Amino acid sequence: MQCLSVIGYLIILLQIFTDVASGQKRATFGEECNRSVRCDSKSSLKCDANICQCVMPENMVFDSRKGKCVTIAGEKCVYTAVEVDDSSESETKRWREELDCVSDATCVEGFCVCSKGYFENNNGTCEVKHSYGEICENNNHCKEAEHFLCKNRTCVCDQSSNYDHSRSKCVGVSGALCKIFADCVINAECPPKRTEQMHVLKSYWASDEDEYDYSRKEVDYTWEVCNCKKGYTNTSEGYCLASYGNPCGYTASQKCLPGFVCREWKCSCKYDNHEHYDRATQTCKSLIGGPCTTNSNTTSLNCVQNAECVPAQYDDDTRELQSNEISNYVCACKQGFIENARQCELAFGEKCQVPQQNPKCDSIAPLQCIEGVCQCNFLEYFDHETKKCRGLVGSACIKGNVHFCTDGAICKSYRNVTVENGRCICSSEYRATSERKCELKNEQIIVMNSRWIVWSPMPTTPQPIHNQL
Repeated sequence: MQCLSVIGYLIILLQIFTDVASGQKRATFGEECNRSVRCDSKSSLKCDANICQCVMPENMVFDSRKGKCVTIAGEKCVYTAVEVDDSSESETKRWREELDCVSDATCVEGFCVCSKGYFENNNGTCEVKHSYGEICENNNHCKEAEHFLCKNRTCVCDQSSNYDHSRSKCVGVSGALCKIFADCVINAECPPKRTEQMHVLKSYWASDEDEYDYSRKEVDYTWEVCNCKKGYTNTSEGYCLASYGNPCGYTASQKCLPGFVCREWKCSCKYDNHEHYDRATQTCKSLIGGPCTTNSNTTSLNCVQNAECVPAQYDDDTRELQSNEISNYVCACKQGFIENARQCELAFGEKCQVPQQNPKCDSIAPLQCIEGVCQCNFLEYFDHETKKCRGLVGSACIKGNVHFCTDGAICKSYRNVTVENGRCICSSEYRATSERKCELKNEQIIVMNSRWIVWSPMPTTPQPIHNQL
């Protein structure tokens, strides 16, 4: 311990004794002093340049709340005083003296240390640690008990938590340890504590059930983490937001995930009339004819499967107006695919898989996957003009579907029974060909000047050939 000379600390103690004995009023810190007006020694003051100052100005400050000079944080607060006999130069008395520390500090192992929840500032006093959003210089200036750290000279929550303004504290993000955070972000929670029945074998050699000691103990949740509740999905920032189809609102705790909007209190696709929710990717995909973007980083406006984003070129007033407001591009099916209900399906003649998986063959035609190729069923052929399968003579059909059977054929019920199902047969004016199509009966073909002219026997009085040319 540092020793104070008789001229120093011992003289101060003597002045204090003299002041108390005399009852004389002394000058306080900052007041004028001289031989007649002395400084208050009890407050650890001395007269320096006719002004009362702390006896050790480099280590002490005047504390107005305590009314005396106290030791600043980081400096010694315990000294050993030694009394020496001048004649013999031998030690006659030794004692320990402890000085007061600045407010909100205590003397610990001989040095003044700021109390918990305070930090030592540049002038040696102790200041309350700062809360969220307050200015700081280092992590020690922020309240570590509340998981704050200093970032860009501002106290913020650490990387495993976010600040909840409604609760005025940092709360654990999705994935944060429940052991550290008692509270999680909104829409996330720690697993509820539970007890499980444990049985311990009383004896190593025991085999009977009675040899087991049954007890109940609380499960250790040291490594449990904050998890999003059902219907919510964690974001890269650790928040838990509502996913597609789940309830939502307009407060911070009820927001939808990016790419969705809250419509009629449920998370929906942003452009409801032009988008479809894809459960495989858990995102909204733009339908055929709907707006799209060529930017792959965009969280929305991506096309449905087997479609691509192309410049808008159609004349549909409603779609064109909508797409111009959002994007100058629209989704269109790739080559080899055909649109069906604003989705893309395999076109006629394209390769497919059995059993059919996405993408499927055109279901409007309808096409079937036969021997790995999208084609029409037996006794049907593909009409490239209508892009539909049509029935050949003998094909099963449904009465009322007047355009299914091949040209010149009708769907007739079996044995004239009144039922919906029937078969395609040529009408009375037509006859079946070897290709199971229908042609007019007694059709005559005349060749004239290398041109085909069809002469039909149906009119009662044929027109002269020269009038038809």
